[in-house]
Amino acid sequence: YANIPLIIIENYFYLLFLQSFYIGLTNDDVVLKTLRYTLLIIPVLILLFVVVKILGTDTQAIYYSVKLLAVIPAFVICYMLWKKKLLFFNLMLGGLACTIAGTLLTVCMIILRNNGIHHILTDGYPLIFIRLGLLGDMIFYLAAILKKWHYQEKELAVQQITKELEVANIRSRISSQLHDDIGSTLSGISIYSYMASTQLQQGNHANVQATLQTIQQSASEVVNKLGDVVWSVKTGQDSLQLLFERLGQYGFDMCKAKDIDFKTSILISHFNIPAENRYQLYLFCKEAINNAIKYSDAGLLELTAKEEGNLLEVNIADNGKGFDAETVKRGNGLNNMQQRANELGADFKLRSKRGGGCLISLKVKIT
Repeated sequence: YANIPLIIIENYFYLLFLQSFYIGLTNDDVVLKTLRYTLLIIPVLILLFVVVKILGTDTQAIYYSVKLLAVIPAFVICYMLWKKKLLFFNLMLGGLACTIAGTLLTVCMIILRNNGIHHILTDGYPLIFIRLGLLGDMIFYLAAILKKWHYQEKELAVQQITKELEVANIRSRISSQLHDDIGSTLSGISIYSYMASTQLQQGNHANVQATLQTIQQSASEVVNKLGDVVWSVKTGQDSLQLLFERLGQYGFDMCKAKDIDFKTSILISHFNIPAENRYQLYLFCKEAINNAIKYSDAGLLELTAKEEGNLLEVNIADNGKGFDAETVKRGNGLNNMQQRANELGADFKLRSKRGGGCLISLKVKIT
């Protein structure tokens, strides 16, 4: 009464183990569906066993069914492992092969005995093959589990090192920006403050106002740069959608001051990008918007972003006076944009002609 139900339960847990181990490596619809349907059939076999016992019918067919039922997912997994060459697939194939061979040979011995063929294996040791198969299966899977454990430990170590390097890079970038950009601007404010003091002492009131305006512009520039640095490292700002919302607000405010129409078209998914890439992309777009507002004499500026497969395409276009893209002298603005595109590993294109506006395009791979 207990033998076959225990065998059914043993196979049920074995299939659960296969499912857990396999999902830890990859998700394959064929394998998962096979395991799911097989697991659903197992409880049905227990109910069927109870019914057959009550009716007094032979239960041997249920025994064959459950043993062969456990072999079917093993065959499917073997095929998928061989096809995809997954991690540890050799060890897993070895374990599955032991189970398949042991199960089939044991079923064969029992069938031979029931059909009157008597031998030391059929009469005395009909379960020797399945026991050896399970033993081999456990040894192979134990080795696979240990290798998988070791592999995951290395992956965690690599992730930790990557995070530490990312933090170090962010600190280095912030230090560089504070020293180079913001430090130089503050030094300029200090110099202009000294000039204003000297001009006041000399009674040169006409130049004092111009010097104070320069100080005001420099201070505003420092505030904006500090705001960008703080935003780039602030937690919860990893979304690409938030990046373009910030760019949209920046473009709108800048264009409003110059009486330029500003339009946006953002067709992107909600996903996060690394802080360094996010910051470089933000500065690239901000530089492009600044250049268009300062030099294009445009009446309309458009910012568009869309996904094409695994590429993010960003365009900044204006309807201004344009220029000859082949002969234009590349100043700090264009050089900075090219440098940021290189750091992003992106494709940067600039198309313009006299009287035909300007289009700046950036294509960056989404990872």
